Amino acid sequence: MDKNRFLIAAAGAGKTTMIVKEALLKHEGVLLLTFTEINRDEIAKKVIEERGYIPSNLTIMTWFSFLIQHGVKPYQGSYHPLFTKSKFTGLILCKTGREGRAKRVILGKDVWSPEAEEKNPLGHYSNKDGQLYSDRLPKLVVKIGKASKKRNYARISTLFPHIYIDEVQDLSGYDLEIVKELFATPSTITIVGDPRQYVFSTHRETKHRQYKDGNIRGFIEEYCSKGKRMCTIDDTTLGISHRNSQLICNLSSLLYIGEYPFVCPCSCKKCQDLRSDSEIRALTRNDAKELLQRDNSIVQLRFDKKTSPLSLKHQVLNMGVSKGRTFDTVLVYPTSDMKSWLKDSAHQLKPTTKAKLYIAITRARRNVYFVFDEEEVLPDLM
Repeated sequence: MDKNRFLIAAAGAGKTTMIVKEALLKHEGVLLLTFTEINRDEIAKKVIEERGYIPSNLTIMTWFSFLIQHGVKPYQGSYHPLFTKSKFTGLILCKTGREGRAKRVILGKDVWSPEAEEKNPLGHYSNKDGQLYSDRLPKLVVKIGKASKKRNYARISTLFPHIYIDEVQDLSGYDLEIVKELFATPSTITIVGDPRQYVFSTHRETKHRQYKDGNIRGFIEEYCSKGKRMCTIDDTTLGISHRNSQLICNLSSLLYIGEYPFVCPCSCKKCQDLRSDSEIRALTRNDAKELLQRDNSIVQLRFDKKTSPLSLKHQVLNMGVSKGRTFDTVLVYPTSDMKSWLKDSAHQLKPTTKAKLYIAITRARRNVYFVFDEEEVLPDLM
């Protein structure tokens, strides 16, 4: 087995289950990382389902918690004297891109800039309460790595001979530099994710911007194809969906035709029984209302909160938030761009729009329905 692996997983392939089962076979220190607290809790739940408890050699953390606890704190004084006695108390999640930034007007446009790092390094990376800005945290880890002669990475490798990073498509910018440095340590590194489900980003740095929108494969092919940082890309091991029917696999694969292999459904009897009688259809709003009246289990998926659902009695989720969830039947409210693609798969979608449509389609085991206005021509999706 290669020391470093990137497993590209299809939706419903059971990637989290796979890495949990593999991690539980290890007797040395194991670190399981993921992007969100929801995913962290899901991993912990799967570990308990498999073992009944969380073994003492296994640590489960979010990416940002890992960066603070192991990337920054042990060697923070090596970067700048001001950091020696600083007590970093937590994280500020930078959602708007304005956190810790001052507004300037340049050529009539508002520009939000952080404190200059060379003038005020503490103010650049944290607020007065010691909370680190999430969009600058990965850069700080990289800076500390250089200043400490990579002792922070060496310490991580000593503590955790085996490291797994789930939902790796959500990493970007300086995160990728950190992954690259971890590849070079003695630890075995397994990163797992589905670039087709990229909807979140850890920060807005310009570093490695060419690999944004979940293009971590391009980064690995460019920077991690030889030497100590060698990482093998595997897009077949987790290429079968245990969730989706053949119809759903076919439609979702069309979104990324030529970029990724077509996904096939699992052929075992257990999986087939769960998704029998599959259907994909476009419905008028009136027909969709009737469908909702007949089935209380249907989950409604929308692009964002600007879309009003047809029913408030049924569960409603934004497409991006639904990532990782499984439902029997979903009712999707497509955007105008998504409708154009459903009518003609040659229509080009923006990366985030395409990813959200992919996520929406692949949440269902059996049935996917799309809502169209009464006057619109309905596409034939079967």
